[in-house]
Amino acid sequence: MKLFYSLILTILTTTLSLVSVASTNCDCSKLLDQCGAAISPAGSDIQIRTNTKRCSQVTWYADDIAHNTVVVDGKNVEPSSFKSKPFLSVGSCKICANMHPASVKKIRTNEDSAECKKRRANLKMSEKFFAEGRITPYEYDLSKNLVKKHCN
Repeated sequence: MKLFYSLILTILTTTLSLVSVASTNCDCSKLLDQCGAAISPAGSDIQIRTNTKRCSQVTWYADDIAHNTVVVDGKNVEPSSFKSKPFLSVGSCKICANMHPASVKKIRTNEDSAECKKRRANLKMSEKFFAEGRITPYEYDLSKNLVKKHCN
């Protein structure tokens, strides 16, 4: 019987997550990067927080039962159907793509992907090396183009 209720709870949670995805611009079928997440009880609910304002898919566990939640703007509250406080843990947090690429360009986030950070660091070195005459203008332009490609 306990397994039956766990299965029902998992189905309901997945359904609620899909409804949440439909009401946002999140496309969690395309995962871009990792993020950090925390989970805690909040009264009769369960609160999920991420370290990013971007759409994220958080896999979390309540008494070893897996749940997936799409978190928008860094915070989401899930209704809890547990009669007692469950043991909560986070499995993973992944940043989702945006369904509408045009809206991503309009909303500039302060966060850069790991690839973008690496390319910006390389560009700073390239600027220094170019000023010292250690690299060609072509190599310097190549570094600038990689930043443009990876850092919208």
